[in-house]
Amino acid sequence: MRRLSLQLPTALQIDASYAILFHKAGVSEFTDLKNEALYRHLFFPDHPSHRIWLLIDSNPKLVEPANIFKDSAPFFVVNVVSPHSHHLEWLKKIGYEKFYMKSWSGSEVLQAYLIPPLGIHHTNNFCSRNFFCKNITERQVWYLYNEFGAHPRALVQHSRNPDQYEHVVLGEINKLNPARIAHAFRVPGSYELFDYIMTIEPSPVGRYTYVTDIASRCVFKILWDKCIRRWVTNKEYLYNLFWSSTGLVFEYRMHQLLTRQQAIKLFPMRYRLGPNEANFIYETYSPSDPMSLWLPKSTEHKLVEGTRLEEKVYYRPDSENFPSIHSLLLIYPPGETSPILLMFYFALDQRYHDASLTGLHKFDSLKIPPNTRRCYVVVTTEAIHLKMRIPMKYFEGKGQSPDKDFHVFQYYIHTEELLQN
Repeated sequence: MRRLSLQLPTALQIDASYAILFHKAGVSEFTDLKNEALYRHLFFPDHPSHRIWLLIDSNPKLVEPANIFKDSAPFFVVNVVSPHSHHLEWLKKIGYEKFYMKSWSGSEVLQAYLIPPLGIHHTNNFCSRNFFCKNITERQVWYLYNEFGAHPRALVQHSRNPDQYEHVVLGEINKLNPARIAHAFRVPGSYELFDYIMTIEPSPVGRYTYVTDIASRCVFKILWDKCIRRWVTNKEYLYNLFWSSTGLVFEYRMHQLLTRQQAIKLFPMRYRLGPNEANFIYETYSPSDPMSLWLPKSTEHKLVEGTRLEEKVYYRPDSENFPSIHSLLLIYPPGETSPILLMFYFALDQRYHDASLTGLHKFDSLKIPPNTRRCYVVVTTEAIHLKMRIPMKYFEGKGQSPDKDFHVFQYYIHTEELLQN
């Protein structure tokens, strides 16, 4: 969109025999996509900013760009592909760089659904036709996206019949064995329908590398019940699976462990004022002064706004409703004069964490006993150096302070504990 707004020449290949060119004077159609000699006599500098960009979204009917785009100097090709190896075959003959795109967010899915049916009505919409069919409801689209993490093409194909999509997911999971799922995490494009089960996202380090994860909590639960549960005794395999995904396996195991009766040690984190005094920054913990707690055996319940918290109940919220936590547990430690509310956030090996102001305000709607001491507990694997920020605005107008009313701890759990049955 930026190139079009700057009136820079940009080509779009729509199918194997049809492509158009947007340029300063308007829009033109390519008359011949096979004769690469047509443009070879044109001189363009090597830098991409001086060339004509060709955009192509590969699919089963359009696997690779036309010959004139692949072999002609004027064109700089931006090819959007899935990781399937056959979509990348043509690139083996030339030099290229690979970047990883983010999956569609929920707001982007909703925006695509709400685009007006008669074309562009205002400048916030950049699509000339409906992405979804008219007879697909928003509820159908949202269900398939939330439950299964379905990608855009699957949303178009299956929103009217989510049972069909679930049938495909189950079929793919039934084909898996320990070796195959481990290989799929290492090489995501190794089998055709991987994107029904897994997602690929840019690495936190940069878009040159990727991280893999399971498509949704619902898909993970199916995968766990049908496959991983049977392999949990293979500690080496499960360990590799933990470090192949970005967190669902870790999250699932932590929910299991925190409902068990056990002793844990929490290490208090020290804080300082951040730049412009906008945040409290926590980045060091005291290994010599842990707080020891005894967790009771708890039953699991769903957390919603306005819940009156009870002892020995392990509350799990929807991440969309409480974005700053993964779970809550209210305990009455022996010898303590007041209860403690443990608010767990699972960071895996994450080095940085920003507590959402919106998420923190959600805590205020919960009904907790008077004088409850609130402890924000960041759970990590091993003793990693963690840095987190809590907005100062959260404490404004409440007469509260992080010293007295809101304590932050790091709880690190050894890999061996995660792998125990």
